[in-house]
Amino acid sequence: MKKLYLLLCLILFCCVQIINAQPVYFEQKGKIINMPNPCETEPCLPGMVFGFETTSNNYVLTINSYWIWSENNLIFEDVEYFIDDEVEITGIITPKQDLQFNEYTELEIKTIKKLNFIHDVADDFQIKLYPNPTTGVLNLIQERITNYELGINKVEIFDIYGKKHHLITPSSNHLINVAHLPAGIYFLKISAETGEVVKKVVKQ
Repeated sequence: MKKLYLLLCLILFCCVQIINAQPVYFEQKGKIINMPNPCETEPCLPGMVFGFETTSNNYVLTINSYWIWSENNLIFEDVEYFIDDEVEITGIITPKQDLQFNEYTELEIKTIKKLNFIHDVADDFQIKLYPNPTTGVLNLIQERITNYELGINKVEIFDIYGKKHHLITPSSNHLINVAHLPAGIYFLKISAETGEVVKKVVKQ
């Protein structure tokens, strides 16, 4: 009877461990970080992998169940992500253990959306786009405060998920045609000789 009781306790313990290790749906905002590679097999491969930092925990990021080594780029659905990018991720989290039985958590990416864009432009200029919202053509206006030109080189268009849709060289009269884009919210990353600035545009 005692052996049967111990066997039942062992079975119950194993069931609890299996339940605790089940994948869990995840949706949070945070930032992409570098994390040490958890050693799961011998020999341990040293290196850093991409992770995800939230206010409550850090996660090892995976795509199709594989870690993403940080010497490579983190590319998901044709969009590139970098260390310190602020993003919102939905996915599946799974508890894991390394060779030393240290616990960590993997996060399998299902969707990822950028939340931050570059805002690095000389304070000597203000750049305005109008009309905004627009149905087609945007006018790009440089309000010059000092006595030199900003010198715009290119304009890149991103959707709210961070996917680049177009690369534009503005015309001499600074007109930007976005008539080909579906209706929605976009971000125009304007690159100039003195820096970069991002402007939000609503396409109707």
